[in-house]
Amino acid sequence: MARERSENRDRYQHRTALFMLLVMGRRFRFLRWDRSGTIVTESVDYYENPQMLCEMLWCMSKLSKEELGCDPSATRINADDPLYASMDDVASPVDSDMDHSNRVLDEMPKEPYVFRYVRDMFRQSLAPEWPRYQLEIVDGSQKFRFLVGKPLFFATGMAGRGTRGYVAYDLLRKRFVWLKDAWRAHYELVDQEGTILRKLNMDGVRNVPTLVCHGDILGQTTQTAAISPLDPPPPRIFDSSPSSRAQVAEPSFFLSGPRGRKRSWHEMDEDNTPSLNGKKHPTWEDCPLRRHMHYRIVVEEVALPLKEFTSGRQLVSLIVDCVVAHMDATERSKVIHRDVSGCNILILPHITARENVLMVISRGLLADWELSKPVSDQQGGPRGRRLERVGTWKFMSVAVLCDMGKVVETSDELESFFYVLLYYSIRYLRSNCADVGAFIEHLFDDYSHYDGEYMCGVRKKQLMKGLDGITTGSGKAIKFRSKPLDKVFKLVLGWFKAHYVVQGRKTWEEARSQPSPPSSASPDALEADEDAGFYGRIAYGDVDGTIPQDKAVPRDQTLPEEEAPRVPTQQEKVDAENVASHNAMIKALDVAKIDVGWKADRVNGDNVPDNYKPKHEVGHADTASETTFKWRKLESELAI
Repeated sequence: MARERSENRDRYQHRTALFMLLVMGRRFRFLRWDRSGTIVTESVDYYENPQMLCEMLWCMSKLSKEELGCDPSATRINADDPLYASMDDVASPVDSDMDHSNRVLDEMPKEPYVFRYVRDMFRQSLAPEWPRYQLEIVDGSQKFRFLVGKPLFFATGMAGRGTRGYVAYDLLRKRFVWLKDAWRAHYELVDQEGTILRKLNMDGVRNVPTLVCHGDILGQTTQTAAISPLDPPPPRIFDSSPSSRAQVAEPSFFLSGPRGRKRSWHEMDEDNTPSLNGKKHPTWEDCPLRRHMHYRIVVEEVALPLKEFTSGRQLVSLIVDCVVAHMDATERSKVIHRDVSGCNILILPHITARENVLMVISRGLLADWELSKPVSDQQGGPRGRRLERVGTWKFMSVAVLCDMGKVVETSDELESFFYVLLYYSIRYLRSNCADVGAFIEHLFDDYSHYDGEYMCGVRKKQLMKGLDGITTGSGKAIKFRSKPLDKVFKLVLGWFKAHYVVQGRKTWEEARSQPSPPSSASPDALEADEDAGFYGRIAYGDVDGTIPQDKAVPRDQTLPEEEAPRVPTQQEKVDAENVASHNAMIKALDVAKIDVGWKADRVNGDNVPDNYKPKHEVGHADTASETTFKWRKLESELAI
C-alpha cells in the first residue's frame, strides 16, 4: 500500500524524493523514496517513545520544499496562471491542421504546419484531474521552457529510471515537441542520450530524432546508494533499468533490483581491492543499488507508436527505414543501438516531394539511443565476471539471450528487426494463426533455465536452429494474407539459420584449439572460460540449450569428434554473410515493398484480445514459478 501511494504521488508530481510516515498499530517508521530505492528507519513504539516521533516531525517541518523532494525545475501552473489559458488555446483544434494519412498534396501548407494527431495528443494530455507544469532544461548557456500536462507514457514502479514521455509545447519556438523526463544511469563513461543523438544528427544519420535540447537537471541525483550499509562496487560502465520490482538486501533497505527489461550493468570487472573494513568489495549480486541522475531530453518529432501502422506494406517500409538508420549510425557515427524493439520504432508522417509531386508519407524513426555504445567499445574489451543482457526480452537475439556477456553485433540487431517485423505482423495482420496470444507467449515471452540463469526460450531457439520455418505450436506453417510477407520471412529466416550453423561450428573449433584450464585454476577462471558462449553450448546440447548428463563433458576433456556441429555448406556460408551487414536485409525489404502481392491485411484492432490470459506454462516447472513468469511478462511489456 505504501509503495502504491508513493508511486501514484510520483506520477502526478515532479519530485526528487518522497518522505513518508508509516504507522502500524503502535509502531512507526519513516521512509524516504528515490529512484535508487527506499531508506526505511527502524520500527519504533510511539507510545513508549513519543519524543522521537515528535522530533522527527518537527525536523521535517523545518525543511524547505526542495529538501522535502520537490523539483524546483518544475513549476506548477495553476488555473489562474496565464500559461494555463495558453495551454488551452494551443490545444484547441485548428482548421489548418493536417491529416497524417498518406496522400498527394495540391500545394505546400504554410509553415509551421501541425499534424492533427499531434495537437490531439497534447489536448488529451490536459486532463482536468491532472496537474500542469512548466519544465526547465538548461543546455549549455541557454534555458528552455516547456509546458506539459499528463504524460502519454510513464514507467511503473518507484525504483529505476521512472521515464515519462510528454507531448510538450515549446515556449521559445512556439511549437509542439516530444519531451522525455527520466533518471538516467549516473556512472562513468555513460553518455547522455542527447550527446549521442547530437552526434548522429551532425553525422547525417537518417531516420533518427532531431535533438532540440537536453541536460541534467540541477545536479539532482539519487541518495539511497550513498547511505547504503553495503560497500558499493567501484563504478564501471553501467546501463540503467526501469525496474518496477524492489529487492531487499538488508532489512532496512528496499533497493532498485538488478533484473530490468532494458537497462543493465554492461560491465563489472572482478575487483579484489579490500574495502575499508578489510573485506572484499561485495559482488554485483550483493549490492544492486544503482545511482541515477535526473535528466530531460527534447526532440522535434512527435511520432506515433508502431502499432498504428495501416498495412503490411507500410510496416515493412517502416522497418526498412529503421534498418537504414541503424546502418548509418554504425557506418557514419560508429555507434550501435543495442535496443532494437517495437517501442523504439516509431511512425513519423512528413511532407516530401518525389518527382515534383508533394505528398504526405510516413517513415520509420529509430528512437531511444540511450543504450547505444560506440562500435569501438564493443571490440575486445574485458568481459565482466557477472553481466546482464541489454535490450528488450521479446526482440533480443537468440545469441544474446543465451550469453549474458556477448557483445551485441550487427547480426544480433538485424535479428531483432526480424522479430519486430514478425511480432507486429502476427499481432496486427491477417494470417492463418488461430491463437496469436499463445504464439506470442511461446515465441517471444518464453525462457529456459540453465546454470542458474534465465536464457532464451525453446521455441525461439527452435526457430533459429531447427529445420522448420515459422509455425504454430501444432507445427502448422504460418501464412499471411499478403504473400510478400511469407517470402521475406522465409528468405531472411534462412539467412539467420545459416548464421547460427556457421557460428556454432566456428565457436566449437575455437574452443577445441584453446588449451584446457589447469585443474588448479580458480573457480572464477573456470567461470570465465565456461562453454565458450552460447554457440558452443547449443552446438552439442539439446535444442533447449541444456546439456544432458550423458553428454556432459568435463572441463579438462575435449568434445568427442562425433558430437561436433556439422560443417556448414558453401551456400550456408554465403547466406550467413547476409546478416553480417545491413545491405542484404535492406534490399530484401525494399523488394518486398514493391511486390504486387500485397492485399488489405490490417485487422481492426488487435489479434490478441484485451482479456487474454496465458494458457500454457512458460519455462521449466522446476525452476520457474508463476511469479517469475508474471515478472518476465511485465518486463517484456515495459517501454521506454
